[in-house]
Amino acid sequence: MISIWFQRIFLAAAGLSPYERFEAMRQIERGGRSGLNALLTNKWFIILGWSLIIVLLLILAAVRQHQRERNRRKQIRLFEEKANLFGLTPEERQVLLTIARQARMKQLVNIYFRPREFEAGMARFLRRALAAAVNEEEKKRQIAVIESLKYKIGFVKNHSSGGGRYRRSEYLTSRQIPIDAEVGVVLNLPMDNREYRANVVSNEVTGITLEGLAPFPLKAGDACTLQYMIGSVLWGFDVVVISCEGAALKVCHVDHARYINRRRFVRVPLHQPLWAAKFPVFVRAPKPVPPVFQQAEVVEFSGPTLRIRGALEVSRRDRILVIFEVEPGRVVQDIAEVQRVGRTGTGPFCVAEMIGMDTRSEDELIRLTNQAALEQGLAADSDEEDSWDEEQTEASAEVSV
Repeated sequence: MISIWFQRIFLAAAGLSPYERFEAMRQIERGGRSGLNALLTNKWFIILGWSLIIVLLLILAAVRQHQRERNRRKQIRLFEEKANLFGLTPEERQVLLTIARQARMKQLVNIYFRPREFEAGMARFLRRALAAAVNEEEKKRQIAVIESLKYKIGFVKNHSSGGGRYRRSEYLTSRQIPIDAEVGVVLNLPMDNREYRANVVSNEVTGITLEGLAPFPLKAGDACTLQYMIGSVLWGFDVVVISCEGAALKVCHVDHARYINRRRFVRVPLHQPLWAAKFPVFVRAPKPVPPVFQQAEVVEFSGPTLRIRGALEVSRRDRILVIFEVEPGRVVQDIAEVQRVGRTGTGPFCVAEMIGMDTRSEDELIRLTNQAALEQGLAADSDEEDSWDEEQTEASAEVSV
């Protein structure tokens, strides 16, 4: 700014006219701009600028790669620490690492704590491994490694025969399906989702062997869904085919069940006395005390679900012992879980679902329900719904899930 004023004073002192001074100032400005343009368009200046940009990009890429490598080494170190803790063999570590990557785990060590991600990665791993296996021995070895991993990590659920626990997905596993049970096999093939009926021939550590009524269009590595009815609930197990020869099918085990739907039953009036007692798992008491029973009335029953009328001191999710006569000479004794508590014009009531029965006992109760419905002129397979049936079914499904 100061130099411009000096130039103007110099031009005025030179005795130039205003127009001449204006032209002289334009020439000065043009000269400055041309010098800047010459610098910016200089070949060596451009080469230097691009070189600096490339060097900075290379430094940034190197820093990012160093961070990724450091994070990868950290993930492998944590993974190996957990592998040492669980006592995994080198082959089991490699398989588990592949499963973690197949499950798209950002933190590899999390595969030890997330059974659902493990099942998803295991299914992808088995589909490829079994399809690439050259003989049955190779398939058995892969299955043995997977089963060993499940046991060591703790993903194999306790499959003791507890009927009530069969209603909750966190306790269900394909290992609980009994021999001679009838299951549905739903194909997960493109443009083909047909369902085949089959019977369980054997249920071993290495997998489930099924005998179908017709040949299965499956091969080793294909995915399918086993559908098994436990009481009134249909569960699905997403499995991978180990081998398939005509109607003989062998699939791997999965320790996660998927809720599909719930069988609906007609409501049958009963009007029988019932004795109920609260039966929590833990109580605070100076010494063991037997349950205290209260009398009420079973107004209706629908399979394992009861509608009880009476002033019972219960809340939703409470466990109670129930004793009632379903027909002359047939007394039912079981643990029930309260689904709903309410009041109508006839007094207080609650809806409870019996959860302590095994599959055979529950099937017998369902048979009695259908028989009572037929005797009273009701349709045993009726799809008719009203408010109580819909509410109690949805509540029971919520608990089952």
